[in-house]
Amino acid sequence: MGRDALETEKIIAVDLVGETINPWVEKLIEGLVDRVGEEINGNFVFRERVSGLRERLTEPSWAAEYLLDQYGEEQSRGDDQLFNRVDGLMESILDEMVEGVQAGDAFEMNTQMMFGGEVVQSLWRLVALERALEQGEAVRVVGEGNMSTTMERWSEMQTWATFGKGEVSNYILWQEWTTRVMWQQRGISLEERQEWLEEFLLHVMGELDVNDEVVAEKAYAAPAGLEVERDMIGLRGAWGERQSARKVLVIGPGEATRIDGPLLTKLIEGGVVSHDAVVDGLDLLGEAEVRKGIDVRIGDVREMAEKHPDWRGKKQLIIGSGSALTNMDLARVQAGYWKNLADVADEGAILLLDEAMMEPVSKQNRRVNQTTIMQQDVPSVVGEVPVNSEYWREDVDKPSDVGARIIPLVEKLAMARANGWRCVNLPKIGTGEWWDLMALISDRDELERATLERRDAMETPFYLAGEKEDGLVARATLIFEKIGIDENDDVGMQMINNISALMQKEDPLRVVEEIEE
Repeated sequence: MGRDALETEKIIAVDLVGETINPWVEKLIEGLVDRVGEEINGNFVFRERVSGLRERLTEPSWAAEYLLDQYGEEQSRGDDQLFNRVDGLMESILDEMVEGVQAGDAFEMNTQMMFGGEVVQSLWRLVALERALEQGEAVRVVGEGNMSTTMERWSEMQTWATFGKGEVSNYILWQEWTTRVMWQQRGISLEERQEWLEEFLLHVMGELDVNDEVVAEKAYAAPAGLEVERDMIGLRGAWGERQSARKVLVIGPGEATRIDGPLLTKLIEGGVVSHDAVVDGLDLLGEAEVRKGIDVRIGDVREMAEKHPDWRGKKQLIIGSGSALTNMDLARVQAGYWKNLADVADEGAILLLDEAMMEPVSKQNRRVNQTTIMQQDVPSVVGEVPVNSEYWREDVDKPSDVGARIIPLVEKLAMARANGWRCVNLPKIGTGEWWDLMALISDRDELERATLERRDAMETPFYLAGEKEDGLVARATLIFEKIGIDENDDVGMQMINNISALMQKEDPLRVVEEIEE
């Protein structure tokens, strides 16, 4: 949609009148000053930071202006739910900012106040997008610049996720990031991507015998035994004292000879899965048949609940080992997978995902290297990686073709939490334990030592699976528990749940248009 087309669209004017957002800013500033205590209030550095924070938050913001222009400071349109939610979220941001300021030195104080300001701006943008999209309105993006995702912006987000205290604040920030990714992928046809993916996977299966361990290790750069052992030990630890699972789902098992079949055998031997369990599999290719004890059905994750209503709310254990959930590169679809999985999962169900990771490993992660190159050549989103050259179809595939989208860690956690999944083998974002883990990721030697030697996914979620010419093969073994969406959970969930609904739409951001000034 170009500028000419927009002339006939309903444009929400955002004149960027800073005065209208001042009451919200002052409420936050006053709350911060009131709560930090006399000692901090008397600190010259703190007073300087308060001044800087006020200045930053009163800068023109298309999002804040849009909100207040649409709904008014007095809630003239009666949208109490919106304003109650925003007030609650602002309160949570404030609480986390105060805690961070009180806990540290001048550097920490500066970091947390900058982080809080970043999150407030992110909240305004997120709510504005939500309202515009719900009402089918076009938004003229001005003042804030580019809505696209970039490696530079992702790097900044990584820094905030490492040093920014506050779980709610981090989730707000990363929900906005996910929405931006979806905006950047607007207009891409799901049907075309599905057709391309099926044809490409058929080609790969015809060219490579991925069930052959030598071929597979060359393709994946990881011995199957390493992944199986990590998954088995991790699941046994997460399962605890539960009764053996009787209803199991395996996502994308293929022939199930390399990973899923051996893993299932070990889980049965270890008592995690019952000997007489019903084990269903869902695969995009092949024929419906029993593969290594897995009753494989042909289909897509999005169709699970619709095609198999008998699965709804029944699966006690779900295993996703490999790239089944990342091969479909559209963020709106990947976000929807979390709801699809929640729909078929029993309460308290365990979900294991063993996938490639995007986080930097001493800046050598091949997936980071690949998405960096992709961004230089095509306007891709962070996480998109090219089709491996050894899989190319002659005169069909090219270096700029997107093969998959590897979801950055915190974006994945935000998607999961929005649909009632809690990661049980990661600490809370914004805690000291989280910072330690992020430091571990960036240290190749320590990561290799911790993960390849211990092989316990509950203790060491990240590991180095091998190395290729273009970098290290870094993977994450993440284990989730279905806890459901709790209405009494922190107020950050209210926003996350609402944005999650937008992600289920076919192309939720088709009406958002960026116009350069």
